[in-house]
Amino acid sequence: MPLARLDNFLKNVRGNILYVSPNDLDSTDSIENQGNSAARPFKTIQRALIEAARFSYQKGLDNDRFGKTTILLMPGDHLIDNRPGFIPLTGTNYLQRNGVETTGFSAFDANTNFDVESPNNALYKLNSVHGGVIVPRGTSIVGYDLRKTKIRPLYVPDPTNSNIERTAIFRITGGCYFWQMTFFDGRPNGFVYKNYTTSQFVPNFSHHKVTCFEYADGVNKVYINDAFNANKQFDRTDLDMYYEKVGLAYGPASGRTIEPDFPSSGLDIQAKVDEFRIVGPKGGSVGISTIKAGDGSTGTKTITVNLGTGAGNVQGIEGLQVDTMFQVNDCDDSAYNGQFVVDSITKVDGVTGRVLEFTYQVPVIPTDALENPASATVTLDTDTVKSASPYIFNLSLRSVYGMSGMHADGSKAGGFKSMVVAQFTGVSLQKDDQAFIKYKTDGTFERGTPNIHSDGDAKYHPDYYSFHIKASNNAVIQIVSVFAIGYAQQFLTESGGDFSVTNSNSNFGEIALNSVSYQEEAFAKDDVGYITHIIPPQEITTSNFNLEYDAIDVLKTLSVAAGAATTTKLFLTEKTNVDDAPNTLVQGYRIGAAVNDTINVGISSDITGTKNYASRISMPGTTDTASMKEFTVGRVGTANSITSDILTLTQNHTFINGETIRFISEDARLPDGLENNKVYFAITDGLNADQLKVASTFTEASAGQQIPLNNLGGSIKVQSRVSDKIVGDLGHPIQFDTVNEQWYITVPTDLSLNSIYHAIKGIGSGIVGDATSRTFITRKSDTRPLGDKIYKFRYVLPAGAGISSARQPLTSYVVEESNTVIGATNAEVALQFSPTPQTLSNQSELRNFRFIKNATTDGTFNYFTSEIPHGLTLGSEVRINQVTSTANPIGIANSGYNQKYTVVSVPKSDQFVVQMGTQNPGTFSNNTSQRNTSLPNFNRVKAPNNYFIYDVNTINEYKTGVQDGVYYLTIVDATNTPTIAPYNDRLKFAFPQPIKDLFPQYDRDNPNSNPDAAIAYASSRILGNVEIDDPKHSLTRFVASQGQVDLAVGFGITDIVSNSAGTAHTIFTKTEHGLNRITNVSITAAGQGYGNNTGGVESLYNATLTGGNGIDASARITVNSSGAVTGVEIMNPGSDYLVGDVLTISGTSTFTPFVNATVTVDKILNNVGDTVRVENITSFERKEYNKLYEITGISTNKELQVTSIGGTITNPSFTGIGATVTSGAFGTLTGIGLTVDNTKFVYDNTSGIATITTLVNHGFRANNQITIDGSSASLFNGDFIVKKIVGLTTFTVDIGKNDTTPSISGTVRAYTPGLIPQPGIINLFDENFGGRVLNVYDNLTAQLSSPVSTLVTDEVNITNLSNFDFKIGDYMRIDDEIMRIKTSVTSNPVKVFRGLMGTKTATHISGSVVRRVLVEPIELRRPSIIRASGHTFEYLGFGPGNYSTALPEKQSKQPTTKEQLATQSFNSAGGITVFTGMNDRGDFFVGNKKISSNTGKEEVFDTPIPTVTGEDIFSVGTDTGIDIINPAEVTVSRAIKVEGGNTGSLLSQFDGPVLFNKKITSTSPEGIEANHVFIQGDATVSRKYSVGIATPTNSATAGDVVWKAQPEEGSNSGWVYTTDNEWYPFSNISIDKDKQIYIFDGVGVGTTSPGTNTFQVGSGTSLVAIDGNGGVGIGTTANGYDIRTNGDGILVGSGGTYFGDGSGLYNLLNDSLFSGVKSGLGTGIHPVSNFNVGIGTTVFDNTFTLQLGSPGTGKTDLLVNNQSRFLSTATYVGDVSINGKLEATNFELDSSSSNVTVGVLTATSINIGVGGTILTTTANGVGIGSTQPSAALDVAEPARIQSTYDFPQTVTSSSNTITLKVDEANTFLHSTSENVSKFVLQGAKAGSSSSFTIKIVQNATTARTVAVDNFETTGGVNIPVYWPGGVVPVVTNAVNAIDVYSYITFDGGTSLYGIVGGQNFA
Repeated sequence: MPLARLDNFLKNVRGNILYVSPNDLDSTDSIENQGNSAARPFKTIQRALIEAARFSYQKGLDNDRFGKTTILLMPGDHLIDNRPGFIPLTGTNYLQRNGVETTGFSAFDANTNFDVESPNNALYKLNSVHGGVIVPRGTSIVGYDLRKTKIRPLYVPDPTNSNIERTAIFRITGGCYFWQMTFFDGRPNGFVYKNYTTSQFVPNFSHHKVTCFEYADGVNKVYINDAFNANKQFDRTDLDMYYEKVGLAYGPASGRTIEPDFPSSGLDIQAKVDEFRIVGPKGGSVGISTIKAGDGSTGTKTITVNLGTGAGNVQGIEGLQVDTMFQVNDCDDSAYNGQFVVDSITKVDGVTGRVLEFTYQVPVIPTDALENPASATVTLDTDTVKSASPYIFNLSLRSVYGMSGMHADGSKAGGFKSMVVAQFTGVSLQKDDQAFIKYKTDGTFERGTPNIHSDGDAKYHPDYYSFHIKASNNAVIQIVSVFAIGYAQQFLTESGGDFSVTNSNSNFGEIALNSVSYQEEAFAKDDVGYITHIIPPQEITTSNFNLEYDAIDVLKTLSVAAGAATTTKLFLTEKTNVDDAPNTLVQGYRIGAAVNDTINVGISSDITGTKNYASRISMPGTTDTASMKEFTVGRVGTANSITSDILTLTQNHTFINGETIRFISEDARLPDGLENNKVYFAITDGLNADQLKVASTFTEASAGQQIPLNNLGGSIKVQSRVSDKIVGDLGHPIQFDTVNEQWYITVPTDLSLNSIYHAIKGIGSGIVGDATSRTFITRKSDTRPLGDKIYKFRYVLPAGAGISSARQPLTSYVVEESNTVIGATNAEVALQFSPTPQTLSNQSELRNFRFIKNATTDGTFNYFTSEIPHGLTLGSEVRINQVTSTANPIGIANSGYNQKYTVVSVPKSDQFVVQMGTQNPGTFSNNTSQRNTSLPNFNRVKAPNNYFIYDVNTINEYKTGVQDGVYYLTIVDATNTPTIAPYNDRLKFAFPQPIKDLFPQYDRDNPNSNPDAAIAYASSRILGNVEIDDPKHSLTRFVASQGQVDLAVGFGITDIVSNSAGTAHTIFTKTEHGLNRITNVSITAAGQGYGNNTGGVESLYNATLTGGNGIDASARITVNSSGAVTGVEIMNPGSDYLVGDVLTISGTSTFTPFVNATVTVDKILNNVGDTVRVENITSFERKEYNKLYEITGISTNKELQVTSIGGTITNPSFTGIGATVTSGAFGTLTGIGLTVDNTKFVYDNTSGIATITTLVNHGFRANNQITIDGSSASLFNGDFIVKKIVGLTTFTVDIGKNDTTPSISGTVRAYTPGLIPQPGIINLFDENFGGRVLNVYDNLTAQLSSPVSTLVTDEVNITNLSNFDFKIGDYMRIDDEIMRIKTSVTSNPVKVFRGLMGTKTATHISGSVVRRVLVEPIELRRPSIIRASGHTFEYLGFGPGNYSTALPEKQSKQPTTKEQLATQSFNSAGGITVFTGMNDRGDFFVGNKKISSNTGKEEVFDTPIPTVTGEDIFSVGTDTGIDIINPAEVTVSRAIKVEGGNTGSLLSQFDGPVLFNKKITSTSPEGIEANHVFIQGDATVSRKYSVGIATPTNSATAGDVVWKAQPEEGSNSGWVYTTDNEWYPFSNISIDKDKQIYIFDGVGVGTTSPGTNTFQVGSGTSLVAIDGNGGVGIGTTANGYDIRTNGDGILVGSGGTYFGDGSGLYNLLNDSLFSGVKSGLGTGIHPVSNFNVGIGTTVFDNTFTLQLGSPGTGKTDLLVNNQSRFLSTATYVGDVSINGKLEATNFELDSSSSNVTVGVLTATSINIGVGGTILTTTANGVGIGSTQPSAALDVAEPARIQSTYDFPQTVTSSSNTITLKVDEANTFLHSTSENVSKFVLQGAKAGSSSSFTIKIVQNATTARTVAVDNFETTGGVNIPVYWPGGVVPVVTNAVNAIDVYSYITFDGGTSLYGIVGGQNFA
């Protein structure tokens, strides 16, 4: 077969396959060759790719083929001239990257230079303008042999020239496929280009700026800004320019002309959307404005869709291209609805690039040819495979100069932004020494020393970082079986890049998995939520408790002979063995470790009783220092005073050679050689008293072998802590006395600090004994759960209207300010500062408006001024949008002012400064008075700090439209950047706080509810390693504080200057503080000529208000047709204004004639008296300035005067603490200060509760922690917890118990302290808003003027509303409810949305405090992420990662575990990596868990590890995680063993209940200790056994026992609770230690009721009793007799005799018993006739047993001096005169059945009951339950009355006035005869509550007006009348009409509450 025919036979005429063979004799790139025959292949890949583009071309628009061509590469060296291509300017002129224009590109012909090695070849000119060969139309390139098909670049950008940008070898498009080829460096024996000239160089330099694969950019307009082409902006993409050049290349000479071509309109070869929109669109939906078939009148199948440009419509949609699939929904005519493909694009927005109009085809012509649908939408279809991800498969890269593999840059592609790669093995070593740096001892890096690439201590310079696989800007890469060998960064994601890595490998190199930063925009469903509250830690509220310790050896301590008589040693009983040290760890608490710790003991003596004595536990070498010795390293300039490894301190120290020490730096940076949270040993021998060296071990310290140190770092404290020591260690307070051979506790000599020694010496061992009782230490427990020890943020997803979708917060997402900075519609934009009343349509409008009112430039910087304070801080990244200017008249993006910037200065609260680009942006030209969605605005792309969500606690799940989602977020900062170049770039190197330290270290001996914010330091030596200054400090407190700074809460501080007393200070702020802002102005002079002379009313925004005392105020003004100002609304309220300031209006458009208008400041929000909290001062010397202050004056807009709250500054600075110290400091307002009414202050010292009344309503909630200051009694000053809210002005706090009750005086103030711990407990059912969850205060406090009485009302009334600047959209908190103002605020009532942000609607009483609060709209951004499964890590992190440093036999040192982990997984600026894998030792990793291949031991790293002071393994050398687990539940099938650490002394803590179902055994000689023991036995409930100090008073269960803490001889052992619900003493104690001699208060034998008898045997008639008076009763009680019997008498034996006068004898049998009465014993009683007795008479009636006196003598015959008793009825014939009171159980008058009966009783008063408390009569009336009746009948107790009635009183008017005498009647009748203008209220009892009703009957002929709202007292004082809803009723104005009105007073007629009983009764 002839060759030509063979060629034709093998030729693929459609170009489906093209051939490239650089070595074939017949290969050629000439224009006539199409490369579609294997017999005549192309010579170069570049020529084949251009031909592939030509084969895709089909004449006609939008119809070119895609994904049709494969290029087959034959083995050989394939050279790629990947230099940047030309930029078409015209059809003949081109711009080169060297800045020179040329005509050096023309249509291909026979003379075209296709020699790829020629500097002027035509092929490279079609390259991407950024370099790299474009692979068009999804073309595939397939190699014949992976090893032999070699690709080499001819262009390697100069690594030393930053103006030469990175490049690629291939710029790929969607659908591309690469297989079987290997990439190499530039030819080692050849030359390459390295800049934009034709000069060539040997390629022996770094290739890291070359990437094998990158996207061809089909998204962004070409923009070049370098030293050669400054600020060159083009209106086409790189891919557009490529096809322009392809069209020009194929002219007539090619025989395959493409026309029309560039620059003709309608270019016929174009980029296809599927080339740069990978896979397909990811979504997008927009409303349809109009849709028509045909021309809108006559319908056709061609449909035109308009996406709207009118008000209220989102303008256009992104991502819509020809052939894009989409859906139309909800058109009325269903023929429009369905799934379709775009036919043509007919209109595009020139600014945004969004499609505004397009066409498509339908199968059926719609009936309605023109429709304006109400809710129809166009939605891009994401379910498509029309395009495809570029696929890189089975390739190799072999480089020794750091060439990079592939980069998916999502900013250059659309759609899924994805690539796929499999089996791409990259070996990329680096031999360019300039690529490496090495750390030096002076804290800097050296670079590029010879052969540093083989130095195991070297590392990559960031400018030379290479990578194998990289995704950035939201791109996604699926990675399977990819091996990366070498590289600086092997797998890298940035700016939201996403990797899924499976079964891949990382060998050698520096970093395996590296994830950096996060997306610049949030998904719509993640830009919905709000930060509503900050949740501080829970305050520790537990009480102190005591822990027992060893007894003190009294004899040894006092023994002079033994040589131990020193006051500084308290010897411990029986502790005499040097090898058996006493235990100093008592239940986890350390003896001597508490601040000012004391050892305590109770000592008893007859003189003092039992009394506790205490001695401070001191560290040896000090006089009285307990817990810790601390000294400061001196400073020399900005360095530490460290020379030749010697630290010189600021004073002499007390360290002992070999004593353990640690170092704390105020900025967490320590000198090299030292580590944070690590214990070292002091070397002091041979040094000055103020000097020391540092050793790693005790042995080295003893030998004088110091650690080499430099002088870097912040100010340093050297600490020797008791908690770092064990007993006997140097510096520990318990030591062994070798002379006396006994252990002792070190105590001070000072008597006031050592009362134990002086007590036992004074009392003496004879009384105290040989040893004291057991000693004890006092501690406070911390039982809070871990989650309650950190700060969290309350995040809410509102479920209300206006939110279509939302997603719960996800861990690792980054928190940023919401970028919804402009309204969705013009109507929403117009809501703010509108001249007409407006109403929010839903609660989510006005989300986060950020409008710009002006922009200027000085040629170096751009200055932007915002409408209101911008909230930006230094370092914020911002994007400016929609600013028009002379350089950008239509405000397009990425032009003029509209760029992305970093804020370099914040000179004012409403101004920020950025670095200007190379192009002058021109003059600002926006009209900000046109309030629509085109307003210029800015959004914050990134805050200076990166905050990511570490953990999420779900409180309420989000349910759309049903339930707000409430979540508590634990947020971590990831902005810790090394301070040493070249790693001090926070955009690349910003590392998270160390997660292991998330929970502040628990110091059991010194519990702290609110540790200082942790200061973090990022190491430059171990990149990625971050340490904090002190593990006791709080990471989350730093986030809570710094987060407020980044959100511009409060004001930054530049300096604080104090007076000499440290009580008064001046705070200087960075920008205007915003205090004393304007709230109300009035027009003083209207002026004229404002506006645009439209002849009508205009509203002008952002008018400047100049003059007066303040600054920065601006306003919206309304002007009339003459330009006179008719209305003013403050926009920016400014700072530091005074009432009465006159301000001139300027800054608006004007016309002539013009006259200035002025306004007067009527109201300001006066902040004097408010409270400020200062935070974030980290200097050791100045930390005490972090505290509360009260504002006393505001002198300028950047100065305020304050006084200290809660104590003075002890080390005040009279000249200022300085800008360096305050660099991160800020102040926040916490609320208003409240004055306490001292006259109503009540303190109960036994309970510790104080009742406090403030002069104004306080607004506190139960469990608030508040600050009280100003009391002369220090007991009442401090932070206290609100226990109960008594009323609007009254509450109780727990002051604490005290022995006395001091009086209160002084100006006592109560303050809201702001962000500090609160004691409230949070649970799923009660978030405890007032008592735990804290709002951020927004500088406004008011009160309700009337109650909010229902849950559904949407109105509130605010007292003195005009004094405040409430605005539409403001959030406010009333009690626990958050509301949002939904209407323009002009007057009461104010319309609100209720119960927002997960709070509950509630009723609120009048006077409730209203606080405006900040509710921060935030968005959550997806982080860059790498998910790697089955990954292998081998030989990573060994210096440069080359073979020469990382092969096992070449490794010079073993990296620490921390360094190894950093090389495997490296996260920066919010990026995250998650992996499973194995290292070169076979250790397996699952997430943050490591499993040892040898032992199976598990270790967890990069996870929170709760540590305890003194038990922290990290302080003794562990540099990674430990085997810790944190499961929700654990089930152990066999056994648990807790070793308690190496010493067996570490405490295991259970903070929740523990249940044991089997026996518990303790073999400890120390026994079991508990506060209480409960024993149940067979009882239903357990019985409690406890110890107490006094008789218990609490209720208990019968059988509960309390043992006496201090039992005494002859006393009882304790108390038992009995069945009669009282505590009884039990178990007597003998009064003799050898005999059982007991003392009893009373004894009963054979009886249970001895009563008052001291001793009683038996009961009833058989009892024998001895009473307390010595009386004896036999058969009865003594009853006052010495002996009393109730039996057969007393038998006196023979010789026995009775003595006495016999007057006490009774019941004598006969008078003969009286015979023989002895002389001198009295005359006795004379019995007469049958035992009847007469006294004083001999004539008497025998019917009476006793008769006294003779009738008619007038004598008093019976005088009873003491009590008399009548057991039966007493009859009185005569009168009865009672001078005292008459008491009777029953007392009735004039009753036939009563005990006392009288006919007539005449008395001045009658009292019934004790003191007349039942009934009393006085001149005022009768009192029942009242001893002082104030009315005719005064009933002071509940009464039951069957019924009552009242006679109405008719009243008439006189002189239009009616007098109502409410002391005469409660109902009144009035018939009108004249108009009534007022009522006079007479007779109301002061302070009483009462009511009355009036019936008003209108005249039969003429209706009158009656002012039912106007009342006065008889003295003419107005009485206010309050009506429901504040609506005053109007009396019915009709003849004969009847109205009824009732009134109630609660204050004796001072005010009235009116109620309409009814109107117009008929």
